[in-house]
Amino acid sequence: MNSKRFLEFYCIALLTALPLSNIMAQNDTVYLDDNQEVFSVVSHDPEPIGGRESFDKWIQENFKEELKSTEDNEKKVFYVQFIVEVDGTLSDIKIVKGFGEPYDDEVKRVVKENPTKWRPARQNNKPVKRANLIAVKI
Repeated sequence: MNSKRFLEFYCIALLTALPLSNIMAQNDTVYLDDNQEVFSVVSHDPEPIGGRESFDKWIQENFKEELKSTEDNEKKVFYVQFIVEVDGTLSDIKIVKGFGEPYDDEVKRVVKENPTKWRPARQNNKPVKRANLIAVKI
């Protein structure tokens, strides 16, 4: 594994271990400020219907061209946190690690407007809300 891939893996692992903002951990469940139950550990993770590749492809195709990185063709990696609801929609989208405005706003926009539904997480064979953290490369 080259050092760049190791660093990306390490950052993702580190960020997923950090507590989510405004959320209090309690066993395998977390609670939002309004006491809504959101799972952090589930038997089946949420995933985009059609796969992560189609989700990422839509983001790339709809991200504003003028904001795409042109410096040495280096891609920017944003870490985006959101909740996958029981119906497969995304809510509470936040940039955990970004590059400031206008980049963070644009990443939030394309994640929010992405038409891909997600298969919700499952716990005890029932769909549940789950907090999710993904890396988005632009």
